[in-house]
Amino acid sequence: MILTTLVALGAVPARPEAAPFRFAIVGLVHDHARGFIPVANSRQDIQLVAIVEPNQELAARYAKDYKLADGLFYTSLEVMLDKAKPQAQGIIQASWNWPFNRKDMEVYGRTGYVLVPEKNLLRVRSGNAGETEAPVPSLAAPNNDPLSYLAAVVRGDIRPSGLSSLEVNLIATEILDAARESARTGKRMVLPAEAGR
Repeated sequence: MILTTLVALGAVPARPEAAPFRFAIVGLVHDHARGFIPVANSRQDIQLVAIVEPNQELAARYAKDYKLADGLFYTSLEVMLDKAKPQAQGIIQASWNWPFNRKDMEVYGRTGYVLVPEKNLLRVRSGNAGETEAPVPSLAAPNNDPLSYLAAVVRGDIRPSGLSSLEVNLIATEILDAARESARTGKRMVLPAEAGR
């Protein structure tokens, strides 16, 4: 009854014939895995099959915090891929490390602004009018959470597009690489200009 209700609400994808989507996490250093592990542990359609983390102290802390089996942890990506055989591995890295879920955005123009202080709230001010507030509707599955989205892409149910496209992610990676190199060398980095970008 509960599973049927969750499927109807879109919380659990309706795919009883499909085996759970097997994924691995590579790297725990940025703490983003703390958002993925509880979700994976609470769902039947997704299975966390491995975590690669060379820092044994950090791995032990995660094992204790989330009651994870020691056999889930690997120190080598190559060994993990050979033994655990995940369908996908999420390399979790970011340029910041917030201790809480942060989904905010602020865009300012000459005569107004748009603020998204929380994931489901929008504040708009235009001209001399006061600020208005409106709820932002939740995304439909599989776009509503990163693990469902990843599973749908790997299974071929959807093709990444927009901000999730390969092109955008390659550009973001290029920018992050240039930022790291700039920080390391103290020099300005010039990215190659490509047609159409």
